[in-house]
Amino acid sequence: MLRRLAIAGAMLVASIPVGKAECHLLNIPSKPSPISIMCDVISAMEQVESAGNPLAFNHKEKAAGILQIRPIMVKEINRRCGTNYTNEDCFDPIKATIMFVRLQLLTNPKLSPEKAARIWNGGYKGMHKETTVKYWQSVKAVMNG
Repeated sequence: MLRRLAIAGAMLVASIPVGKAECHLLNIPSKPSPISIMCDVISAMEQVESAGNPLAFNHKEKAAGILQIRPIMVKEINRRCGTNYTNEDCFDPIKATIMFVRLQLLTNPKLSPEKAARIWNGGYKGMHKETTVKYWQSVKAVMNG
């Protein structure tokens, strides 16, 4: 529950419009809200990417943190959003989540779970890459328990 609150907070910081019921995550509306859906996607991706380890590091790809963010993604988010994240920020689960949400707001404004995962895995053109389908299937499997 604490992680869901942290994700919701990160999404609010990243400017996703939310309604009154969505702000109170202990009473999530029966119809899934964008926040509750993204909470599920992010939680599943954390498991797929790093088994939930915020200190994970992939030396081959230089991917860091709970969402395995590569330096090129940090640069691109900073360029497009006018932010100044560092590679070290990838190890902070809240900052990593905010970076993820910022990318989604730019590339996936309808917050499609499949598009969220495939863009994260394959970059801005991830929805058009066959290689991202397997990643989405892994994320979806975790989401479905």
